[in-house]
Amino acid sequence: MAGHLRSPRSRQVYIQRGVRVLSMRAQKQHNSSSN
Repeated sequence: MAGHLRSPRSRQVYIQRGVRVLSMRAQKQHNSSSN
């Protein structure tokens, strides 16, 4: 796994995936708290 993260391409994909999950999670929390 460490070797995979070493390549910039897979690291970008990993970061994008994490950001997307975090943003989705934040939106869900925001929606549930505002309702």
